[in-house]
Amino acid sequence: MLTRSGWAVVGGIAAAAAGGRTFGVVELYVFAAVAGALVLLALAWVRRPVPRLSLDRRINPPQVVAGGQGRVEVAIANLGARRLPPIAIVDPVEGTVGARMAVGPLAAAARQEVGYRLPPLRRGQLHVGPLTTEIIDPFGLARRRLPGAPERAITVLPSIDPAPPLPLGGGRHEPLAGLSRRVAASSGAEDLVTLRPYVVGDDLRRVHWPSTAHADELQVRRDEERWQGHVGLLLDTRADELDDAEFEQAVSAAAGIIDSVAASGDRIRVATTAGDDSGMVDAARARHSLLEDLALVRQHRDLPLALPAADPRRPAALLVLTGRRDGLDDAVLDAGFTDAILIRFTDQPVRSGIGVAPGEPFAAAWQRSAQEART
Repeated sequence: MLTRSGWAVVGGIAAAAAGGRTFGVVELYVFAAVAGALVLLALAWVRRPVPRLSLDRRINPPQVVAGGQGRVEVAIANLGARRLPPIAIVDPVEGTVGARMAVGPLAAAARQEVGYRLPPLRRGQLHVGPLTTEIIDPFGLARRRLPGAPERAITVLPSIDPAPPLPLGGGRHEPLAGLSRRVAASSGAEDLVTLRPYVVGDDLRRVHWPSTAHADELQVRRDEERWQGHVGLLLDTRADELDDAEFEQAVSAAAGIIDSVAASGDRIRVATTAGDDSGMVDAARARHSLLEDLALVRQHRDLPLALPAADPRRPAALLVLTGRRDGLDDAVLDAGFTDAILIRFTDQPVRSGIGVAPGEPFAAAWQRSAQEART
């Protein structure tokens, strides 16, 4: 394949040949012949066999967050027995002109790393690739493309707006949530509740000898069970409730809530008004998948309002991230949630719930509302 320069030379060859024929200038024929030979030599250069290559593309950091910086590292290895001529590595990046990196001659069995920075990252998916290598002749007239690495979709996680301590359980605030608690008293006959039969592999130092003598079989102390609070999170995805900036602020607050609940070892249920629902899950284990879901969430128009149904077996405080209008209050109560906190992202004063102004940290708005409620 000819490059732009190569096609320009071909055009010059045609013009020189036409001029030589028209004006009878022998020098123009000579120029056309030399330029034509140069083009043929360039095509032969890029068509020659090249050593087998190995290309490996890595994203650093592995979890890319909106507003952060990312870098793509490409490792190229010459797996052949011959020297690799200079090549270019081309990696298209969605929304940009892409990246083009030059790699110098590479000896047999040698390895080299090159890289480039990703553009300013926004929440969602960013498509990179497919990555290809180009062999270009020394004059830049012809090139040959070789396959490299396939296209890759990078999930840009939402930025995290740190959340304050949250209400757990049935709306009660539990400052000790996530800490270990015994399921029974630690003395007397109730100790038997915390014991279980010995299993091969158990540490013998955990054997409870008085109970073993009573039961005539080895008894070991049971691991302390952890009490977990439950939090419900509802994100309003209706486009007429939040503008783009307010919605992104709400998504960042939702990411902060998930991060806070995961750090405390509690459980969370994440739903949207479009009908998406994670169910009640362990936040620490599901943290990454929940953040990935948030990375891809979008606003909707003309969709019916879908609210998660309350689970009477798991009383949970419901945090509703919405706009300034009050239409969601009654709908949440009708869904069976008797304890809900509405968090409104708006630049207007709010009559109920917690108002978060544009650019205001979620935790600061929460603390300010709590102080106002106490006064």
